[in-house]
Amino acid sequence: MLKETRQLISTSATYSVGNIMVKFITFLLIPLYARKLLPDEYGVVAILELVELLGKTIFSYGLVQSVLRFLVSYKTQGRANELVFSNYLFLVVVNIIVLGALVLFPTGLSRVLLDNSADSIRYIQLILIVIFFGVIQTLFITLLQAEEKAVPFIIFTVLTFLLTIGLNIYKVGFLNQGVRGIVESKLYVAMLNFVLISGYLLKRFRPRFSFAVIRESIDYGLPLIFVGVSLTMLSLADRYLLKVLRDVSEVGIYAMAYKFGMIINMVLITPFRQAFFPLMFRLAEEQDIKGAYRKFLTYFVFVGLLFVLFVSSFAKEILILATTPKYYHGYIIIPFIAFSYFLFGVRTIFANALATQKRTRAIAYSTVFGAVFHICFNLILIPYFGMIGAAIVSVTSYSVITIATFVPLQKIFPISWDWGRIFRLLFVALILLLVSLSIRSNYIWLNILLKFLILISYPLILYFTNFFTPTEIKSIGKTYSTFRQKLIRN
Repeated sequence: MLKETRQLISTSATYSVGNIMVKFITFLLIPLYARKLLPDEYGVVAILELVELLGKTIFSYGLVQSVLRFLVSYKTQGRANELVFSNYLFLVVVNIIVLGALVLFPTGLSRVLLDNSADSIRYIQLILIVIFFGVIQTLFITLLQAEEKAVPFIIFTVLTFLLTIGLNIYKVGFLNQGVRGIVESKLYVAMLNFVLISGYLLKRFRPRFSFAVIRESIDYGLPLIFVGVSLTMLSLADRYLLKVLRDVSEVGIYAMAYKFGMIINMVLITPFRQAFFPLMFRLAEEQDIKGAYRKFLTYFVFVGLLFVLFVSSFAKEILILATTPKYYHGYIIIPFIAFSYFLFGVRTIFANALATQKRTRAIAYSTVFGAVFHICFNLILIPYFGMIGAAIVSVTSYSVITIATFVPLQKIFPISWDWGRIFRLLFVALILLLVSLSIRSNYIWLNILLKFLILISYPLILYFTNFFTPTEIKSIGKTYSTFRQKLIRN
């Protein structure tokens, strides 16, 4: 158990290094966007991000998730070529037809999402092409994830973002192309990656197409389309509803603050999922994993709440230092968003346990239910409370979806969770957060210093109140040494 825990932490940390680098690079663009784009223009960018993420989910048809789930077993059978090539060819051929038709007739989609202007129609066409290329990129990085190749994953991801950032700085910063410059930068990078990835896949995996593989992949992955769409709606639908029910300027302010609230997703949740899913799928074939899930949830809650404390405590100071006054009042939503993603991380563990039991329909039902709840509750609160209402709905919706995933899991695959330690963590974190939010001096650097002292008291309080067992303390030391040696080797 300790070996698997150290492996998960080490691999997650490796992924996290890459995600931190990417997030840091992305944050370099925020001052540029804050100064070059008005809130309504940044609102358009947020809507296009929604379309891109939603499109990549829908037009992968669940096949990408199937590669993650079945690659180990297909390699054992000597059939990895069939799995990867069949899914690649299916995605390319089908999406040329489907997305090609949408690119040729974009007016209806543009009218629903933005408006009928020539610029909006052009943006929609370009983002649809980005989606076509992006689906294959998603297949590639999922393949790296399934093979637990964390370092190549980081290198590819960071290089992709560096190229995108460079193009953004040139087109938005120097050429003043605004929204158009952002979308075209995405397109150029996506085209280049598609060519390189296709060459790699066709060279490594011998062309062997199988309809049986496609049927198995769709049977497993199709329910996960609804999961992916619902999760996208949970994280991004509020921006579209803010545009419809309020105005696009409020979308821009909300989206800017949201990026800071989701730091926990980029730095912790995403790398955790990238390491956790392949590890647990492999362990599920070898041993009883209920004890592993119990431990991993407790450790995740400990680390996740530390990130929530950090992001929530420094929300106002972050916006003041990184943006311009027209975006400052968005700081109030950041704690809500940070805690929402923490709940998403908890739910990830429950969903993974269901996935190892091949109960993806239960995951789909809970996610769709959460998305419907999210949309309906937003329709009620946004007209009265605007972006604050949307932030409250975000926390409520992720709570609902977490509970809706937990209940069927306990019936299908009951696990004895360590609720005593988990609630202890929640209590300590809540008290420290309330103390941190009460600090409101007129000196920003004094606020930062005091809040930092409160932040580091979180693990110290737990240590001196004997939260950690001697075995866990020893394991933390070994994990740190392993991770440091791994970084040195690479």
